[in-house]
Amino acid sequence: MCRMLYMEAAHAHGHTYRLARNALQEWSSWNHDGTGVAFYKSDGSLQIVKAVVSPRKLYKRGVPNAARFIGHVRAATDGSRNDDNVHPFVSCDGKSAFMHNGVLDDYEELREELLAKGHKFTSQTDSEVMLHLGEEVGPRNLIAELIKRGVKGSANWVWMHPDVTYAYSSGSLYLVKNEQGLMVGLFSDLTFPGARHFKRRFSLKNGEFMTIQNGVFVRESIETLPARVFKLEAYYESFYGMGGLTDDLPPLPNVTYVTSSGITTTFKPQ
Repeated sequence: MCRMLYMEAAHAHGHTYRLARNALQEWSSWNHDGTGVAFYKSDGSLQIVKAVVSPRKLYKRGVPNAARFIGHVRAATDGSRNDDNVHPFVSCDGKSAFMHNGVLDDYEELREELLAKGHKFTSQTDSEVMLHLGEEVGPRNLIAELIKRGVKGSANWVWMHPDVTYAYSSGSLYLVKNEQGLMVGLFSDLTFPGARHFKRRFSLKNGEFMTIQNGVFVRESIETLPARVFKLEAYYESFYGMGGLTDDLPPLPNVTYVTSSGITTTFKPQ
């Protein structure tokens, strides 16, 4: 599954810049289908840098330091392995950036509706469907609308706007505050080396929605997406080229799995 991060500091900070770069590089060893970052330039305009390359190579192309930015490394579970499908994705007005960690089912009809309304898609991904639906109904109502439309799956996402950032957890997001130069940070996991120094860390539960602005965040519990049903062996073979479970590839959260022996189980994040 993909990995992503959001960092917000009082000002552009060298330590947070290196922390993000190192986290993305660490995660890329098992998420090697593209790297992308988004940030706001000094004139307030949004810039996205992304490609099917490693974080190290992307940073060499020129990723400047910024007080607020998002970063993503992709594991291609939906859509081809190309630059267009790398996160983040930009909103139709060009002012906000969206990224997602998870997999959705039953969104195809919704995508066609959004296209008919004039939304401009730049990728083949399920993630961009959420972005454009969010433009229709707003960040707070995005999950409720997906449920209304019969969409299932896992949808950890972060949506960065010029003055505020919104996020939602399907059980795979960690919150860090006032640590290592950060006012607020969000991470898919805390397995990268620099995370061992974090003392104020919180695991966000499935169904938590967050609003972050100027280092202040508000957490609230909202709706949770129904679990998608997936044959466990097919999941690993399709997504990772493996035939079964391994210790370092846990099942996706909020997904019901049916094993070859007919046993049904749902993985619930701790």
